[in-house]
Amino acid sequence: MLRRIHANVSPPQLLRTSMQFPTYRQARLNSTPSYQPPNPPQKAATPNSSEESDPRGSAAKPHRAFYSNFGKPLFKTFLMALFTYQVLYWGWLKLESIEMKRDKDAEVKSLEDEVKGLLKSKTEKS
Repeated sequence: MLRRIHANVSPPQLLRTSMQFPTYRQARLNSTPSYQPPNPPQKAATPNSSEESDPRGSAAKPHRAFYSNFGKPLFKTFLMALFTYQVLYWGWLKLESIEMKRDKDAEVKSLEDEVKGLLKSKTEKS
């Protein structure tokens, strides 16, 4: 199998490479450099900066960068969701109150008709 993979490599070269990298995993790890993420651009420090007054610095607060980038959109989304919920809740209550009023009006009308019928039957008997 090694002969098929390293057909164009002489045995001394094969021995050297196999001694350098005893296993495939070590060869893989040693052959490629590890990934290094790019450094973010540094902001110029201003004399009135609040970061200078903070002894821990901004590195101690990783959530600060998240909220500085996404704080306003998250706040706007929260307000829009709250407003939408309140409008739908108010609309539901309004429809429910209209339905309850219609049911009570229908009940009052039926009771009035029943009273009129009872009064009419009472006047016919006497």
